[in-house]
Amino acid sequence: MNMKLNMKLLHSCGVLSSLLLAGFVIPAPGQHLIIEPDDYPEGAVLNHIIPQASLITAGPDNLPYSPASFDITATQDPEHFTSTGIRVFGHVNIPFMSDIRRLRLDFSDPVASLSIDFIGSGFTLLPERGHLEAYDLNGTLLAAFVTDVPGAGIVAPMSIQRPEADIAWAVAWSEGLTFGRLDNLCFSPVPEPSAGLLLAAGLAVLGALRGAGVRARWCRARSVRG
Repeated sequence: MNMKLNMKLLHSCGVLSSLLLAGFVIPAPGQHLIIEPDDYPEGAVLNHIIPQASLITAGPDNLPYSPASFDITATQDPEHFTSTGIRVFGHVNIPFMSDIRRLRLDFSDPVASLSIDFIGSGFTLLPERGHLEAYDLNGTLLAAFVTDVPGAGIVAPMSIQRPEADIAWAVAWSEGLTFGRLDNLCFSPVPEPSAGLLLAAGLAVLGALRGAGVRARWCRARSVRG
């Protein structure tokens, strides 16, 4: 069994070495950062839960409310409209973010990509779409992602990828006064590699780790606009 595992690891190393020689850069551990509400107790304030990003509630102008805005919290969704567990991004015990109370993300250093799950609620006849916008340090809109109208409980991943790390802040919300949920935030300062190279490297590493009985947590692959 050990010999088979060693062979798998050697094969994986060979694949990865070939990718490196071809100019493929594999992100180091920790370069993909996740803020997942289910990782924290109910009601936990997530504003500064990690040093790389700060979260706050913003208005339709994308600015935090003055003099003090609502905290972003890990909030249990009684309807279970989540993508990963039982909690989503919320505020004052409300498990959704609307056009007048948006989720704003400010990064300590600009990032190259970010993604967040939008989950439909089906509670309204109004168009319920998820919105994600990314801005640079000057407040210039770099890219925007708008989902289709998902059904109740349907997950619609939103993602933005840039060729360089120039996203200074971003906002996400449910269109108008609707009740879509936001869950599972992921971001990275490293530009994403091409899909083919990423798949090859991922399969090689996962194959070896699975043989070794090791589990790894990854940001899920998502469609990209921007």
